[in-house]
Amino acid sequence: MSRKKVIRVVNVNTGKDHYATEDSEGWRLLCRPDTVAAKETYEKSSPYHSNLCAHCAGRRPCKHREWKRIAHSSKYIEEYCTTCGVRRQRLLKDLSDTERAWLSDHWRSFMRECPKENVHRVWHAFQDYFIRRVPEGEPFEFCGKMMRHEREEWKWRGYELMCRINKWADKHPNDVFIHGCDDSHFMGSDMVYILHRSQTEWMGVTVLFVPQNGDEPKHAFYYPGHMLSARNMLDYLLKMCEAYKGAKWEVDFLREKKT
Repeated sequence: MSRKKVIRVVNVNTGKDHYATEDSEGWRLLCRPDTVAAKETYEKSSPYHSNLCAHCAGRRPCKHREWKRIAHSSKYIEEYCTTCGVRRQRLLKDLSDTERAWLSDHWRSFMRECPKENVHRVWHAFQDYFIRRVPEGEPFEFCGKMMRHEREEWKWRGYELMCRINKWADKHPNDVFIHGCDDSHFMGSDMVYILHRSQTEWMGVTVLFVPQNGDEPKHAFYYPGHMLSARNMLDYLLKMCEAYKGAKWEVDFLREKKT
């Protein structure tokens, strides 16, 4: 007889997570073996949002736990068991020498903005060059350090900022892309795209609107899903544009110029 696999389920009526086994009758709770609930009453719960009931919390449904790292900082590593979903946090003093060395090296590389580790390397360089951080408010403690809230101020505005960004972008030809647009003041402004990637990871793109009239630039972040939606929408609008005789010549002219 095959051993039943212990799984995590969430009780949609009480909002609590339980350990349970699945059988022909439904879900049989580990904390109350005599209780069987219909399958449609329960659904699987993500181990990232643990809200375990008090009775299940004192039990250990798996003999051999397999831990997977889900988060870390310079002070600790947070893990969860892939079998039962239990979470744990191990402080720096509880780690092995190998884990402690990896964590120290990782954060040292991250703080140095190593291209292999930090996907925000170019964006941080952009912020350091173009944005001034002004401390404000009372200091507060965070992770053992005293910190203060900061207000961001742009060092330049308008056409001067556009020129400086274009010159700065020449230093990052593979990570910064710019094209023009027309704004609400009938002036030529810039759309700036800054990639968030490393040599091994890709996160997304910061999209920055830089108006020529001197207003404060605005920016948004595109994850890959947002980028796909934007591309599909622009492709559709371009096809719609080509359907109009008055606009088709401009599209054809730009395509010939590009080739």
